[in-house]
Amino acid sequence: MKKQIFSFLFVTVCFLAAAMPAFCEPGYTISRYEATFGLIPDQWGNFKDVWVWLDITYDVTKGPKADGFKYIGNLPVRDVSVSDKYDQALDFKVRKHKENKISWSFPSIDMGQKNVVVKFILAGALKAASNKNYMEFAWVKNWKVPVENVTYRFVFPRGVEIDSVETTPKNGILSAAGDRKTVEIHMENLSDEPLSIRFSPKIVWAEPSFIENIFVSVTDFFIRSAKALLVIGFILLIFVILAFLILEGGKSGRGGRGGGIGGCSGCGGGGGCGGGGGCGG
Repeated sequence: MKKQIFSFLFVTVCFLAAAMPAFCEPGYTISRYEATFGLIPDQWGNFKDVWVWLDITYDVTKGPKADGFKYIGNLPVRDVSVSDKYDQALDFKVRKHKENKISWSFPSIDMGQKNVVVKFILAGALKAASNKNYMEFAWVKNWKVPVENVTYRFVFPRGVEIDSVETTPKNGILSAAGDRKTVEIHMENLSDEPLSIRFSPKIVWAEPSFIENIFVSVTDFFIRSAKALLVIGFILLIFVILAFLILEGGKSGRGGRGGGIGGCSGCGGGGGCGGGGGCGG
């Protein structure tokens, strides 16, 4: 009897072990994934901030699926938006865990494809080293499901000349469309290598100097002071107008009383001061 029980338990455990992967499968993959990056100049013309555009297509085989998320590293993030392929806005949240996390939701689907476009800006993503600039985005490769048809794309500002490019993964291709150059990396399946790009000549940028910072501070101070003075001047103007109107009203009132006493003809009668043509008007 004990032998039969042990045999039954052994068969049950083996069955559960074999079936467990099926229960753990998420029921979807990512059938297309494009990550596009571009540079944004700051007030000094330095290209430090990077805009990011993630184009994600879910292929759902066993739903329901109604949400998604992506960790995007630790750099400061701003101007986040999430939409579908028709540019209809989707609900999203941005939270700080060990990394910044963008979560989104959409109408639930049981089977089929769902496209999500996530846009945001990462502050200070472009770095400088010797005669090159570089960007690193290790978070781009991190997904919990299989990812196919992958494209990484770097878009350079118009008119910027790029002579040499090094990428990881190492199959980046530099191309030009008009006066704008791009680098693209294509993969059938997502690589586990962190994404990075190094290029030269360097797009020169530097932190604002001490003098520039003082100039900005003084300029901002005078702009704020001018706005404050305009508000104060407007308030004082209103008070002056009100005072003038009150004084003029007082003079008119005294003039009316004086005319009545001075003997307008027929005061109190039908054709006197109380009429339209009498004194005190």
